[in-house]
Parts: sequence; C-alpha cells; structure tokens
Amino acid sequence: MPEQYKDLQDSMPVFVKAFDGITWHGKHYPAGKEFPWKTLGVTFDQARIMFVNHQIFHSDELTVEHKVGDGLDAMTIEQLHYLVEGFNVKVKANAKDNKMKYAKEKCKFSQVVSKQRGLIRTWRSNFGYLEN
Repeated sequence: MPEQYKDLQDSMPVFVKAFDGITWHGKHYPAGKEFPWKTLGVTFDQARIMFVNHQIFHSDELTVEHKVGDGLDAMTIEQLHYLVEGFNVKVKANAKDNKMKYAKEKCKFSQVVSKQRGLIRTWRSNFGYLEN
C-alpha cells in the first residue's frame, strides 16, 4: 500500500515505523505503537525529520485500532457527566473541608457536549493528577 501522507501532519497521531522501535529519553516505543511526540517535547522540526527518515508515520488504521486520543469524542453527555462526577468526588476528598479549594479545582458541568469535552480537557490539563 502506498503511503498516503507525504509530510508530517501536526494534527494527526504518528506511529513508530522503525523495525527496532524508537527509544526517547530512556523509554522504548516499539514498532506499530503511537509515538506521542508533542507530549514528549519533540519539536515539529525533529518530528518532521523522523517522518522523512521513515522512523514514524501516519496510519488511519492504527489510529482507529489503538483508539488514539482521550476517548471523550466517543462519549455521550451522560457518560461525560458521570466522568465529571467522579472527578469531583476525588477533588472533594483532596480538598477536605476547604470550600474555596474545592470550588477552584472542581470540574464544571455543561449540557453542550463539545463544551463539556473542553471543560474536561482543561480540568485534566490543570488537575489531572487527581484523576488517578
């Protein structure tokens, strides 16, 4: 199958193409697994060089197979609200009796699906350590 993508697409996930995988800062990414270059601090230019040198590639099939992303796009509003309720239980346990801390750290609710996804992503960015 010919390669569909001729250049690195910033908005799409990339996967390891190198037969022996890629080791980045001590962590090994085997062939066929996602290489999260943005979260690893790899610059676009570095990632593009890796793409051109056939170390990483885009794959529509692997994107679907590995379900790359945070999974929020596949959730209904009810599922998103259930997730937010779980976050807020953990925030309340962490804040204990400090109402101001709870108010600051809790994840807000929205009835608009796309807005709720954005609120969850923002909360994860700021307070994601509380999720685990």
